[in-house]
Amino acid sequence: MKTIEVPYFELREDAGINYLANYLRRLPGIEISKNPWPQYSARVKASCRIAYSDTAIFLQYKVAEPYLTASSTINGDIHKDSCVEFFLALDNSGNYYNMEFNCLGVSKIGYGKKRDQRQLIDDEKIAKIRSLTTIDTFFENSKRMYNWELTLVIHQDIFFLNQHLRFRDLHATGNFYKCGDSLPEPHYLCWNMIDAASPDFHQKDFFGNLVFSPVMQIYHNSL
Repeated sequence: MKTIEVPYFELREDAGINYLANYLRRLPGIEISKNPWPQYSARVKASCRIAYSDTAIFLQYKVAEPYLTASSTINGDIHKDSCVEFFLALDNSGNYYNMEFNCLGVSKIGYGKKRDQRQLIDDEKIAKIRSLTTIDTFFENSKRMYNWELTLVIHQDIFFLNQHLRFRDLHATGNFYKCGDSLPEPHYLCWNMIDAASPDFHQKDFFGNLVFSPVMQIYHNSL
């Protein structure tokens, strides 16, 4: 089982997301490159970065892929778009959050023990997630590819079902994913390998370890 140490950033709550994105780019990338279902192969590369403050989790995904689509609305079928995901279990209750984001930052977030036992988080709470997307194109072997980066600020209010939540020194579990069920080249990539017969990211037995570092990394420049 893989382990990530999640760094602590002391950042103002009103910090500019562009400045935050620059900080996250300095962190080492976490490769989302495992393909548990090789019958679904695609020309896709994906990685992410994660950090946290006292009040929020910060995510940044980097993706290169040949197709790009974003048509879903909040709590819709995000997995059918150009999609990245973060599943997170904050305690040992068996419950976990599934957080799904398309390339424009539109989100679906649920909570529960199994795929078919999800409590969706209210649209109003999800709409408060801050995001920044950059998209550009390049050619690889004479074929157009899309490079996109998604930076997210997920306030602790999203995790209201975990009362008295404190990120610092937390030992959690989770996994990072990249998918696109309705793209011309469907794919299902993950950070920590999954052993399942068919594509299914709701596999908490294959979550990796996420250790929220108590060490403060203070940046004095205003964001």
